Amino acid sequence: MPRSPVVVANLPPAVRLRVQWRRLLHNLNLLRKGDPAEVVDAAFSVGDAIGGMSQERQMRRIFATPEGQALWQHKESLSDALSDHAALASMPPGSLGRVFLAFCRRHGLVSRDLVEHQHAMSRDYHKLDPVRQWWNDRHAVMHDILHVLAGYDATHAGESALMCFSLPHRLNDR
Repeated sequence: MPRSPVVVANLPPAVRLRVQWRRLLHNLNLLRKGDPAEVVDAAFSVGDAIGGMSQERQMRRIFATPEGQALWQHKESLSDALSDHAALASMPPGSLGRVFLAFCRRHGLVSRDLVEHQHAMSRDYHKLDPVRQWWNDRHAVMHDILHVLAGYDATHAGESALMCFSLPHRLNDR
């Protein structure tokens, strides 16, 4: 059964997210220290602490396009697709799916588990309506896809490089 198109104006008001300066500085310090056990959580926390409305603006721009509406119509879980390691392994060598799988295996990652962990760490996930929760989940797994596309490993240096690449986009969209 087809879903109704997303009409952003009909969604509940967006949750306003202020910058959490202490949390931001604390997690930037954790990234600077580079403890592998803390890098992934710290990288997520930096993005969450920056707050702002960049994800909301990105969602609105996407849903204003036919492609964005098509994404919503299918409403597939990107984290589920990227967690299907057997399906990724069946893709051709050198494909994005296979390279992503190698990245996940190298770091012991399962996208669905990361998304669930981020739900627990997020200051606002439980406050979001279902459309924004779906968008937030897609956005969360894009972080690891960006690692692969940019060629930055999930290490201290790789997280720092990816932040230098991606945070200006968020800050410019505030």
